[in-house]
Amino acid sequence: MALGQVLRRALRATGFGDQPGHRRHLKIDNTLRPGRPQASALPPELKNVVRRTAICGGEIKNSFLGGTMNYLRNTRYLAGASALVIAIAAQAAVAQTTAPAQEQGPSASETQVEEVVVTGTLIRGVAPTGANVIGMNREAITATGATTTNDVLARIPQVTSGFLAAPTISPDGGNTSVRPNLRDLGRASGSTTLVLIDGHRVRPNGDTDPDSLPPGALDRVEIVPDGGSSVYGSDAIGGVINLITRRSFDGLEVAAHYGVADNYYNTDINLTAGKRWDTGSGYISYVFQKNDAIFGRDRDFMRQITGDGRFCPPGTIQVPNGTLYALPGRVAGTTGGCDNTDNVSYRPAAERHSIFGAFTQDLGDSVSFDVRGFYTQREYINTIDFNNAQPQTLQVNSQNPYFQSIGGETSQTVYTSFAGVVDGHASYRRDEFRVNPTLTARLGGGWQLRVSGAYDWNRNRQLGTTVDPTALATALAGTTTTTAINPYNLGASNPSVLASLLRDNFAGGEAKLYQGRAIADGVAFSLPGGDVRLAVGAEYLEEQGANSKNGQSLPGQSASLPLATPDASRNVRSIFGEVVAPIVGDANARPGVHALILSASGRYDRYSDFGGTFNPKLGVDYEPVDGFKVRANWGTSFNAPPLGLGAGIQAVGTLPTKFIAGQQAPYSVILAGFVPDIDPQTATTWSVGFEARPKAIAGLKLGATYYNIDLKDQIGLLALGGVSLTGEFSKYIQDNQTCAQVQAKYKAPEFVNFQIPLAATCSLSPQPLLTVIDLRQQNLGELKQKGLDFNVDYARPTSFGAITASLAGTYILARDTAIVEGAPFADDLRGAGMSRMFLVASVGAQVGDFTANAAFNHRQGYDLNPVLTTARFGTQSRVKSFNTVDLFLAYKLPVDWLNDDTSLTLNVSNLFDQDPPFYNGCIGTALCGFSNGATLGRLATFGLRTKF
Repeated sequence: MALGQVLRRALRATGFGDQPGHRRHLKIDNTLRPGRPQASALPPELKNVVRRTAICGGEIKNSFLGGTMNYLRNTRYLAGASALVIAIAAQAAVAQTTAPAQEQGPSASETQVEEVVVTGTLIRGVAPTGANVIGMNREAITATGATTTNDVLARIPQVTSGFLAAPTISPDGGNTSVRPNLRDLGRASGSTTLVLIDGHRVRPNGDTDPDSLPPGALDRVEIVPDGGSSVYGSDAIGGVINLITRRSFDGLEVAAHYGVADNYYNTDINLTAGKRWDTGSGYISYVFQKNDAIFGRDRDFMRQITGDGRFCPPGTIQVPNGTLYALPGRVAGTTGGCDNTDNVSYRPAAERHSIFGAFTQDLGDSVSFDVRGFYTQREYINTIDFNNAQPQTLQVNSQNPYFQSIGGETSQTVYTSFAGVVDGHASYRRDEFRVNPTLTARLGGGWQLRVSGAYDWNRNRQLGTTVDPTALATALAGTTTTTAINPYNLGASNPSVLASLLRDNFAGGEAKLYQGRAIADGVAFSLPGGDVRLAVGAEYLEEQGANSKNGQSLPGQSASLPLATPDASRNVRSIFGEVVAPIVGDANARPGVHALILSASGRYDRYSDFGGTFNPKLGVDYEPVDGFKVRANWGTSFNAPPLGLGAGIQAVGTLPTKFIAGQQAPYSVILAGFVPDIDPQTATTWSVGFEARPKAIAGLKLGATYYNIDLKDQIGLLALGGVSLTGEFSKYIQDNQTCAQVQAKYKAPEFVNFQIPLAATCSLSPQPLLTVIDLRQQNLGELKQKGLDFNVDYARPTSFGAITASLAGTYILARDTAIVEGAPFADDLRGAGMSRMFLVASVGAQVGDFTANAAFNHRQGYDLNPVLTTARFGTQSRVKSFNTVDLFLAYKLPVDWLNDDTSLTLNVSNLFDQDPPFYNGCIGTALCGFSNGATLGRLATFGLRTKF
């Protein structure tokens, strides 16, 4: 083949690739297929899909072609890289004469094997070139004793959000998903980890709860902790987590667990039933899970830090001269006492139903149909402590019928709360449904076309109770017991007065995702080192958000709340491609070069709201000798702004407070909401590593990977700590502004009022000067992180069964952050709350029908800078490491009348009941007294699993 033809084919190939979340299948015939595919010819079916995709776009259908042409013009360097990969391959094919193509046996594309799914690449049957793939198969998952998918992820050190941390659920503005986070990048901003199910994006912005899948449907987990936008599109900055379901199942499987810890229990039952037949299969898996709550009072490590008991009911009176009197005794110089973490639900009570189904059917010799889907419903009850969440400072005067003077004063300040008077429970519910059909056609010559669609719908709702401050002020001003609140004993107030204070606190919304894509891949041509494989594809995706509400209403009237943000939608049109070229393989290996594989991939995504972005990736695998591989990759990734962010509400309000050091103006103008022209977060990532299997030690595998991430244009809120009035911060903070200047910039209808309206402040005489502080969601600074992943695995059969041992971890070498563009970088590892190392080591053995495994988990401690000082606990300069041990035991029962596949299990998490390290502060507002990990305590879980 002429080099010019190879280059032309490579340039054509760069216009196409894969979509977010791609599933690859290796289906190869045992019999030889006549003819070879033409690499330069796009299959007609794919051309039709691309054409239909363009038409589906409605108002911007013509811009898709223009965007594609811009993509091809703007990505010449990837085209050149792909062309170079294939050109090198072509030259190798010409130069190598020791194994002519016609003398080779059947290529991989001409041999039928079981379908497999590969994460991180578009090409069927190959691992992602240059990348480190972390995986756990079903046997390994069972051996951990994990009972949920999030429990599985919590065993992987790179998933820093869950490693050695209790699976607590924190509501986020109506969003109650558990979001796995690779590389600890989640504390940066936005969604930087993409979670897939069977290689498919499930929800926008990485918002996928792994526990949506019943454990019985999960076959394995694969993680690629590298940038993946060249294959999957948005969110794959820290990496990709792919939850892969069972391809098929035959029979009936029942698994049940019951776990118990101090003041806590959880239980689940999972039923999986399926059938295989000659041309297909089908199965369903259902799980019911339930746990009760753990409150702050149930765990010693959760405690109040400040020691301020003024707000503990019934409260504390302060008279005008400043003297405090605790209620009800009214002794001078005293305050109330309580721990305001006691009633906080550290682990909310929860209940979940999930069902997953899969159906596969061959429609002939070359076409097959597969459809998968799930429905999940989760409800839980979160509890707040009103002492901490809603403390009340009441101004009471002698007009109140309950007023009692202590020393002749006519007014008092009463510090109190509605704890024990108002129900602190908040209910949360999330429903989600997804269906994903796929049609696969084998085109001949090793080529395959996969056309798939998806529909995902989810709804979040949360409902709690709050006290309306306006109604409370009215009740304080009441002059009779039928209209006034009793400030000294809130619960003793007239029930109708109490009822008038209460409001429903509601948040919720719905989201939908529509997706269609087509991918064709196959062999372009063959080399002595192997087949050069090519994949091209196109995708259309539409996201919709609706009925977003967030606010307070009269009880039972939350449906009448106005929309918090307008209904929003956007579409994404994508083309993508990948080429993998084995320059050296088994057939042409030579001393010092046992194998050499090069790859190039790229993806262009065109968003209807913020425009287009192109992301390439290059990879190389080099094996100097059999059993030792060096790998490296480089690429760019991005995270799209959340749907509707650019069209969100902007607000302006004033406060008579100085927030910035050196601020001269007495009033601060706060800008809140969302900047309308938010851009994506972008990242450049690269890594280099090795994998070794020493022949001298059978069963030993070891590896290490150095990674480097440069994340720019972070989306978030400006952190006021460390900012100034000059230099790079002048874009966000302007001191000594006049009312005329500010009112001209921030006015209706673009801005709505909150806090003290700007007009009210500017009506003062004389008009005050103002300091504008921009606290809107927007693109801000930059994060640079580099680190090291490492693993050692050993497994060996023995006369009695087998023994295993492993060590895996990740170590952050450096992490530096610039608050805004142009600001100096600060070392995050010298600040508060950053652990460098996450590690797990395990040993196990199988003796006949008995299996045992023990794991040691470690989160490294860290220094606090600045130190934390409180009156109650003094000064703390370091948070200690957190170490736990888990134990798993399984015994396969020899019960013939049941079946030969029944086992009993015992899993003990945190065997020695270790508390997380003390922290002289709070995480958020409620989780106080601990940091660097979390635990449910010593949790013993008993299980039974059987299959019929």
